Amino acid sequence: MITLIAFLIVIGVVVVFHELGHFWLALREGVKVKEFAIGFGPIILSKKKGEVLYSLRAFPLGGFVRLFGETPEESGEGSFLESSPWSRLKIISAGPLMNFVLAVLLFFAVFVFNGYPNLNVCKIGSVLPGSPAEIAGLKAGDEVLEIDGVRVSRWEELARIIHSSPGKRLKLSVMRGEDRVLIEVVPEYSSVHKVGLIGITPWIERFNVLGSAYYSVRYTLGVSYLMLSAIGKTLLKKEKLDIRGPVAVAQLAGQAARGGLVNLLSFIGIISVNLAFINLFPLPALDGGRLVFIIFELIFRRRLDPKYESTIHYIGFLVLIVLMLLVTYHDVISLR
Repeated sequence: MITLIAFLIVIGVVVVFHELGHFWLALREGVKVKEFAIGFGPIILSKKKGEVLYSLRAFPLGGFVRLFGETPEESGEGSFLESSPWSRLKIISAGPLMNFVLAVLLFFAVFVFNGYPNLNVCKIGSVLPGSPAEIAGLKAGDEVLEIDGVRVSRWEELARIIHSSPGKRLKLSVMRGEDRVLIEVVPEYSSVHKVGLIGITPWIERFNVLGSAYYSVRYTLGVSYLMLSAIGKTLLKKEKLDIRGPVAVAQLAGQAARGGLVNLLSFIGIISVNLAFINLFPLPALDGGRLVFIIFELIFRRRLDPKYESTIHYIGFLVLIVLMLLVTYHDVISLR
């Protein structure tokens, strides 16, 4: 039950915030909004304010905004398709942008109340009860200097070795206070994360409000860099992109929720950045695909017939549904 509730909260927050971006910019650009909906399926509650129908629907898996003139059949004042290309560009871009804003706000809240994880050192902030790290004798405050004789100075280097060594006995050289101790630990394979884990978290630094604001932006940029790096390595065929579907996301959301509010907020922030990048992919039906058509129009001063563009996006939507079903099937198979 915790997993389901956490999943609905995560998806609801990131998608509704995304749609708020489209909604707000549409109104600013003079495009009429027909409906702002939370959830999908049959309407449970609704209220019309001005020209906008605000609705709560049966299945709380995100939400959507219906703009007047999204299809060629609707025309007239306030039509989305009849607005200027710059207006359409801003309206479409606002969704992913709001996901980045949401991530910054969530990370800011986390850093104000809980501090900032220092990834520039290999200092342990906490050890999970019953984890391989606790069993091996690692403690909060320990700083890992070497793993199997290999010097590590950043958390990313430490994590990379542990993630790639499930079931392998690792020899850690650790600085504990003024003493240097040797500890052996065996990473445990995580069927959810698909990597080896020992149950440690980074050291937390405390900052004031201004420091938290700075590091919330920096952390969001860091998560964005990791996303771009993973995509780049996949395109260059250096690594295989690990694509997760709703089942895996639900599992991770449940784990984050069990770890407390701070973990859940951090997870929502990371998912929000992921959603922003996914939506910016230049694929039909996604925001990125729509932006491609608008940018083409701005550069070449020509516009593809809206009927053809709508058909392309519809086909793209069907393809995305099939891909989502395949990824979900893979998630379910991986649980066995």
